[in-house]
Amino acid sequence: MGTKVYAFTYAGKPLFTNCPEGEQSLAFYGVLCAVVSKVSTLLSEYTEKDELRYISAGDQHFVYMDRGPLCYFGISSNGASPLAVYKILSNLHLQVLSILTRGVERVLLKRPSYDAQNLLGGTQSILHNLVASLDGTLGLFDTCCYEALPLPPNTRNTLSSFLNEFDTPNVLCSFMVVSNRVAAITMSKSITFSPSDIAIVVNMVSASHSLRQQESWTPLCLPDFNDQAFTYAYVNYIDSDIGVVCISSTGDQEQFHKISGQFEVLTKKMTDSGFLSGLRMSLVSTPIEFPSDNGKGCDVLHVLYYSKKLGHYFSSAFRHTAFGANSATIISAYKSLSEFLFGEESHRTAMARFECVNIYVEHNPEFGLYLATEPRTDITSDLVSSVTSYVSKH
Repeated sequence: MGTKVYAFTYAGKPLFTNCPEGEQSLAFYGVLCAVVSKVSTLLSEYTEKDELRYISAGDQHFVYMDRGPLCYFGISSNGASPLAVYKILSNLHLQVLSILTRGVERVLLKRPSYDAQNLLGGTQSILHNLVASLDGTLGLFDTCCYEALPLPPNTRNTLSSFLNEFDTPNVLCSFMVVSNRVAAITMSKSITFSPSDIAIVVNMVSASHSLRQQESWTPLCLPDFNDQAFTYAYVNYIDSDIGVVCISSTGDQEQFHKISGQFEVLTKKMTDSGFLSGLRMSLVSTPIEFPSDNGKGCDVLHVLYYSKKLGHYFSSAFRHTAFGANSATIISAYKSLSEFLFGEESHRTAMARFECVNIYVEHNPEFGLYLATEPRTDITSDLVSSVTSYVSKH
């Protein structure tokens, strides 16, 4: 199991955990509250304001974060750093707000003993899926973002033009989801959603079995856009893997029927034009494997590219080597180098050689690049340029 997380109220009422039921105990949540309270009392004796962030014991870290009356506690695994766990807790809080809005804080401040767990309803799978994703490549980035489906630029532009058919007033954003990746996205001219908000919606849709099974109209809070109120998400799938999501500022029945009618028009256009078959083919070949060097001595095992301007990332397939499957080793090395560069300004790079892999990480104002190669490969500026050029075409 990866990082263990516990969400609870400041009164010790459990909200969510990804641990098995046998590891869930009201007494444990009480202990967490007692530890936080004791440390806060000790820190109050100092003149400088401080608070509990994490406790280290050997190679394990116990990370604490509170957001008003909502508290989060994470236990690292596989040597994960406090920063990595903190990112998971921060994004988990945003996903909780997407379900409850910040209105839950007012309820808990007035009624500390209120059991907010019931408000989450059947959304536990959404939170589980987010934590699992953040334990992988998604946890590398400073802010939560979404994965783009690799497509030629002209194909993506055509899909965007199809989505522009959703010209109903009060539709703020429309995008197409293929499995758990975004194929195309359009937004109202007056609105800009953050990549974090889009990622929250994608996680909700891809992790919810019920949303993929039938046409749905569901309230959803987008924390960066407005954490005090709900928007409304129209979700409908063309087939088992390809769906359309429309975010509307109004939730009346008339709006639902207008968007539903436009969805039927979009489906017919995509089917008649052959784009639906093309998307299915793209899904089958994703994640794509970075092309072999054909014996030139620079075998790339994995590429991860994050566009800060667009707010999405591209991840290639992990290539197997003589050492076997090495995805966990590569991701762990990425995280180590990324944290080494954390907090540095402007353009920075780091490179490390391991027994079974070479790792290169570059952060600059435009993008983040993570590159893994065979040990015998020299990571040169020409290789880095060829990798970024390849990614830009997908």
